[in-house]
Amino acid sequence: MKFRGTGERVIYLDDFKPVLEIFDKYPTFEALKRLAIRASVDKLNQTSNLAISYKTIKRGRSLATLSLEFKKALNLK
Repeated sequence: MKFRGTGERVIYLDDFKPVLEIFDKYPTFEALKRLAIRASVDKLNQTSNLAISYKTIKRGRSLATLSLEFKKALNLK
């Protein structure tokens, strides 16, 4: 929740794996997205009071950054 005030965290993909200490675990970004990012976001959306979404930002033809957006979830139950 360090970025609670802005509601967004943008991180370069080159910095993302070292932060999570998963250097060689996912050989492609598609594997990282499918097995780690999407799964984590889905789980957090189900179990926390946050609504989290993400998008990738390209630089040229390659992916450069990951943008995570979060806000307080509306409980409609």
